[in-house]
Amino acid sequence: FYHSERLVKAEDIPPLRRDLLNFKLLTDGLRVTRGCPSQCEFCSITYFYNHTFRRRPIKNVIKELKSIPSRMILIHDANLAADLDHSKAFFKAMIKEKINKKWLGNGNIYSLGKDEEFLCLARESGCICWTTGFESVSQKSLNSVKKSANKVHKYGEWVKNIRKHGMAVNGLFIFGFDHDTPEIFDTTLNAMYDWGIDAAEFNILTPLPGTPLFTKMDKEGRILTRDWSKYTQTQVVFQPKNMTPEELYEGTKKVAREFYSPINMTKRIVGLMKLSFTPSNLFLMPFMNITRRVWYMREFDIK
Repeated sequence: FYHSERLVKAEDIPPLRRDLLNFKLLTDGLRVTRGCPSQCEFCSITYFYNHTFRRRPIKNVIKELKSIPSRMILIHDANLAADLDHSKAFFKAMIKEKINKKWLGNGNIYSLGKDEEFLCLARESGCICWTTGFESVSQKSLNSVKKSANKVHKYGEWVKNIRKHGMAVNGLFIFGFDHDTPEIFDTTLNAMYDWGIDAAEFNILTPLPGTPLFTKMDKEGRILTRDWSKYTQTQVVFQPKNMTPEELYEGTKKVAREFYSPINMTKRIVGLMKLSFTPSNLFLMPFMNITRRVWYMREFDIK
């Protein structure tokens, strides 16, 4: 462990120590900001960074980018759409400096889907995919965990707009919120097919220590185990309200199995070819789909 008595100032955040690596990466990572201004009850990021959101000076980030030999960059910021003006300035700097790299980033769906300038600049600067937290297709569930800015009835429109600009959409979903019933699994599958998202991650709600969700469930006596090795987001470690732990596990398993069935993966990959996607997209999305299938087959013991 290492510990600092105070948070490092944004301008003092150093570049990664890539000289410590003894092999060349095909992809590389980057941080433009740290933390997230959102207050989602289930997320550990806000609490890990002590409710702060820091923006690195753009000149520092561009300098680090220029030193990276990899052509594919994973921007690991929790929410690159948290400060649209800062991110737009970053994209403009990448374009101006002719940073010829492809990149993937994370951003909230309600900002991504409706800011045309942001989407245009992101694509021009090299973005090929956005990972975004839909979290749930139940508006009641979203409202209950302080995620009310997400609007389920707008999801389809926002996804269409992102993909129209030639960027793929990787959606994040969580099952097990207090308003979730066993019907949530089929409803989610049908919605994803309607929206046409390109890849997805499915997690079982996990009350991570330090989050308001853990505190709440602990007070209610709903924590089933404190064996932290089981807090993998693919195991049930709490008592759901409107289904059994077995129903929650099997339902999530069903969604993963069906979404990543060979026939559904093939349909998504063929669908990409109908859009103005780059060769990088056409390599990345099949890769993401195949690796996710392998992952879920292992995690959920899918035969």
